[in-house]
Amino acid sequence: MLDPSSPIQESEHRQDVQVRFPDGRVFSGPAGAHLEAFVRAAMLPQSIPVVAALVNGRLADLTEPLIVDVDVEPVSLAAEDGMRIYQRSLTLLLEVAARELFQVHMDVDYSLTFGGLYCHALERALSEKEVGQIQARMRALFVEDAPIGREVVRIEDAIAWFKAQGDEGQVRLLSSQTNRKEVTLCSLHGVKEYFFGRLLVPSSGYLKQFAVWPDAPGLALQFPQRARPMALELPKRSPKLTAVSEQYGKWLSLLGVPDVGALNQALAQERAREIVLVAEALHEQRIAEIASSIAARHTAVDRHCWSVVLRQDDLRAAVGDSIVGARLASVPAQSGRLFRRA
Repeated sequence: MLDPSSPIQESEHRQDVQVRFPDGRVFSGPAGAHLEAFVRAAMLPQSIPVVAALVNGRLADLTEPLIVDVDVEPVSLAAEDGMRIYQRSLTLLLEVAARELFQVHMDVDYSLTFGGLYCHALERALSEKEVGQIQARMRALFVEDAPIGREVVRIEDAIAWFKAQGDEGQVRLLSSQTNRKEVTLCSLHGVKEYFFGRLLVPSSGYLKQFAVWPDAPGLALQFPQRARPMALELPKRSPKLTAVSEQYGKWLSLLGVPDVGALNQALAQERAREIVLVAEALHEQRIAEIASSIAARHTAVDRHCWSVVLRQDDLRAAVGDSIVGARLASVPAQSGRLFRRA
């Protein structure tokens, strides 16, 4: 029997939980309430949007129910993890809009320097008018504040779902994950997607800051950057970087590894050495083309410049003797001379 004077006494099971924030404030609510409710109560209206939180040091989705007392640190768009979650959620919003309007699957190609992603439809090119319609539909979904669902399913069921949808990229990705039995699918308006990082925002109403720009044959999906998470930067395209990224995509297709799933399959088939050798050959070929281009422009450079001289033997030693060696052997000697204006 407990001593009535003891500080330790038997009590009833608590029906609430306490959430402690870094500034010392403590909020309580019913057990099972979503993390989102506590974060909204704690954040000021003009704060940078919070899209996730660290719960006892673990990155957690805002839809997670809380059943015990926890320490919570909000994760906003100013944090790296927060921006990744926002970008991931935007790609789902884009996919839903494109699927509803034109029944096409969107593929993310590469990042853009002003804060964005270059995307294209797998089935066909999109017109400027269609890109505008996609942006309008995404805005409507934002206003609707539709919930983004999460569903844990067997990996065999997920593969069957994506096969039925004609999404071969997702099929390849999931088929290569032989060590997993279950995966989490995220859904919006009936469109389901699998993301390697499963955390997304709770609903489409979180996705306020974005823009969609026509960029034939695809589009640019713009989002804010961490340094200025409340506004979009002025779009600035870099034609040279774009050309390199497009060439990179063509090389991946040539190598037979257009996505992560295909790369996983190639590695399982012990094609790693083949892929590395062909990739090196493509890089050597490109270096030889650059050398030829420099040689072709040599006569157009005036005398008011200084030069750095590289011997062709040095170039061969730097890039190898396979494809590029044969290329350099046929290039005039001046191709080893790089000019720059004084």
